[in-house]
Amino acid sequence: MRCDYIPSEITVQLTIEGEEIVKRTPAQQRCCGVWISLDGFTNSCHKCGQLYNTAGQRLVDPSLWGEETGEHPADILRIK
Repeated sequence: MRCDYIPSEITVQLTIEGEEIVKRTPAQQRCCGVWISLDGFTNSCHKCGQLYNTAGQRLVDPSLWGEETGEHPADILRIK
């Protein structure tokens, strides 16, 4: 069963000069009754520690990351 999820939203506004201003509102995921802004590579619930990606998908513990690809967690943490 999927927890509550609000997808990201992109809005485009035009200035008087005709320039576009693009704003992105991050997606949100509700976990443990609290809304989490999904604006980072990983986003965690402050109550239970569950990790989510920017699409609201649950992630396994980082110590298990890269098991299939040979990556090390330190490689992933370098991503900005």
